Amino acid sequence: MEQQLYQDQFSRTHDFPLETHVEKTLVIASTPRSGSHFLGHTLHRTQHFGFPLEYSNPRNKSKWEEIFDVRGIENILSCLKKKRTSPNGVFSIKAHYSHLPQFGGFKGFLSHVENPYFILLTREDLLKQAISLSIARQTGVWISGQEAKSSDVKYDEKDIAFCLKRTILHNASWKYLLSTHNVKYMELTYEKARDNLPQAVDRIAEFMGLDVPVEQFNIEPATKKQSTAINNEWRERFLESKHQEILLDINLALGQKSKKTQLKELLFNKKNHA
Repeated sequence: MEQQLYQDQFSRTHDFPLETHVEKTLVIASTPRSGSHFLGHTLHRTQHFGFPLEYSNPRNKSKWEEIFDVRGIENILSCLKKKRTSPNGVFSIKAHYSHLPQFGGFKGFLSHVENPYFILLTREDLLKQAISLSIARQTGVWISGQEAKSSDVKYDEKDIAFCLKRTILHNASWKYLLSTHNVKYMELTYEKARDNLPQAVDRIAEFMGLDVPVEQFNIEPATKKQSTAINNEWRERFLESKHQEILLDINLALGQKSKKTQLKELLFNKKNHA
């Protein structure tokens, strides 16, 4: 389903009044339905973390190009840094793992962000995240306030399984990239942030070396919870189903076994169990 754009992100009301040089960049390294909107909007309310949005989402590219009358992600980010950098010199961006290809990979992404600090945001209950993703893929609603393309959602076991595997692989891919490059990062779960938002904001500020008077802000969730009874119903249904268990061949994934060898093993095992 074609995704409706989150129109509020383009509003000039979110621009900071004065252009500020970027000294630090906050990158929320995330996956769809991980709680990145929830965290990003909360950080924005403090006026100390820029406004972390999905500026590198390919679906938003043409709209930003139209607004700034430029072409290409590099020029878009250059314009955004002039508008969305908070007075303390912090620019921020939310980046899903799936956004990296348009930069040519992680190294290309790094070349576009000054002095980055990464927050690896994940969820403890990945099945809930996968179900939320499956629903969003049907409705087209990724954040409260978006217009739904459809309100008719149907339980799709295969799609939930796909969303779950994709989320796990993208989380692992983020962790691999952050572990193998000389970058600063911390890990945070949506559940920990949800249960104690002031503490989560304080942790991020300390990690980035920012002076943020958290106690002066009324830090509450800036977005509305989207899950409904359907999410819990589908979770129980999926757990009780006889969905196919697919084991990942680790040696193949690590490149220690060729696909040809794996095929021979599959054929051999089939003969033995015939």
